[in-house]
Amino acid sequence: MKLCMEGQVMTCRVANCGYNEAQTCQAGHILVGSPAARCDTFTTKSPQKMKDAMSSVRGCDVSECSFNKEKSCDAAGITVHLGMEHPDCLTFRPTTHRD
Repeated sequence: MKLCMEGQVMTCRVANCGYNEAQTCQAGHILVGSPAARCDTFTTKSPQKMKDAMSSVRGCDVSECSFNKEKSCDAAGITVHLGMEHPDCLTFRPTTHRD
């Protein structure tokens, strides 16, 4: 079991991402953007990787996510997976609004 800090990428299930190494994100930091909870750091190129470091969410523009606190992710850890058209944050949870 991996131990993590808030906003860390625990698992990346996007096999064709250049930062993915054995389901571990080696981007250093990722950005999650709007309008969907998509991983904006995804690339199919071969970028420089941050070996032996757990990536974290540097910024989140998905204001509708309950884990988004002033553009910071406070989830215990996130999972990125390949959605219908692009990599998505599987940990996304919509905020509940009380009227």
